Amino acid sequence: MSHFTIPMPAALRALATLAAFALSACGGETQPASAASTAAADIMEPVVVYSSRQEYLIKPLFDRFTEETGIEVQTQTGEEGPLIARLEAEGEHTFADVFYTVDVGNLWIAAHKGLLAPTHSEILERDIPAHLRDPEGRWFGLSVRARTIA
Repeated sequence: MSHFTIPMPAALRALATLAAFALSACGGETQPASAASTAAADIMEPVVVYSSRQEYLIKPLFDRFTEETGIEVQTQTGEEGPLIARLEAEGEHTFADVFYTVDVGNLWIAAHKGLLAPTHSEILERDIPAHLRDPEGRWFGLSVRARTIA
């Protein structure tokens, strides 16, 4: 399952961008570019994403987000553990707006360390089923991956 969330200090700055990001990531129907960019028009700074996903896998998603909103996405990729340690070390001065990973266990760790801020969004709550999001709004699932034994 892929997940994303917002580290605590940057929650307010990135909140306006999450709806378009989540809808793009879900592959669902998105707002027209003008509507999505209107919501984020006041945010001209890049959105910084710390991600455990390999860059070539997430770049098309972020390129689409930039096309739809006009907001640049900067990524810092690596393994979850070191990224969580970086969030911890940076504390309130983190550069990250979004933490995007494939492992809900690491999100649980980050959430319980107090590194993730709750996000309250009617759009995310409407479009992402309750079983794919944290009850406290600290993370939202974007996809489900089946693991099978043959």
